[in-house]
Amino acid sequence: MLNGRNRPHYRLVIPIVLGAAVAFLFSGCMWGFVTDHDTGAPIGGATVSYTDANGDTDSTTTNANGLYSFDQAVGPYPARGTADFEISAPGYDTLTTTRLVAYDDNPNATLANLSSFWEVRNFTLQPTAAEPAKIVFSSARDGNTEIYVMDADGSGQTRLTTNPAYDADPAWSPDGSKIAFTSARDGNAEIYVMNANGSGQTRLTTNPASDESPDWSPDRSQIAFTTGRDGNLEIYVMDDNGSGQTNLSNDPAGDAEPAWSPDGSKIAFTTARDGNWEIYVMDDNGTDQARLTHNSALDNAADW
Repeated sequence: MLNGRNRPHYRLVIPIVLGAAVAFLFSGCMWGFVTDHDTGAPIGGATVSYTDANGDTDSTTTNANGLYSFDQAVGPYPARGTADFEISAPGYDTLTTTRLVAYDDNPNATLANLSSFWEVRNFTLQPTAAEPAKIVFSSARDGNTEIYVMDADGSGQTRLTTNPAYDADPAWSPDGSKIAFTSARDGNAEIYVMNANGSGQTRLTTNPASDESPDWSPDRSQIAFTTGRDGNLEIYVMDDNGSGQTNLSNDPAGDAEPAWSPDGSKIAFTTARDGNWEIYVMDDNGTDQARLTHNSALDNAADW
């Protein structure tokens, strides 16, 4: 039973709790879901950014359930008024939209459900239309070997390199934004890289010996290639900007034609170390080199 001394204690607690709740409600908060426009599936890892009526900006990301929120725990929340939003995610078109932020537009808000007072703004993103499939290839149709690209059905054949020396061995980067290739424009074969439309042609190797047959790692961070700089053919790897060129195969016989595995952990290659050309595989750091074929005839040109 309550006595006279502790009743005032409870009378004080109730106003304090209600005051805190009211203060929380008036502080405002925004949350919502980002979903796929076509399927309604939640989009995790989407970035939600805003610029509010005061010119303040902030951004956050959605969780695995597509949920985002702005509150005092993670940063300022949008001020009341018109706010510009930008929502983006890999594989989706970026959405820019203007929404009114009011924090009091829920007529069914009750103290029993504090979250009903929060601003709810949901967004849907349109999946980015897939780019037409492309094939890159070498052709001597112009009197010397050049790099071309075409649509998957053979249409739209377009020349990407224009050089009196040969350009060959094209290899797409995994994201399709770059093409590595071999060019003899410097007097000997070197590895170059260019954008998918042929612009930005940049030399990656600088060596009097031949560097050729580039192949990208699945994460696009490295390029494996064949080089004769050690007096015999070897498999080298370098960063995608040409730095860190390192010998992986280290064998006095010829090693050539590197091909990364889809998970990036292995590199298949051709070697003459057994007296004829055979297919080998090694770890991406050059260790655990193992023979895969056993044949007196030529085995080469491995691809995963």
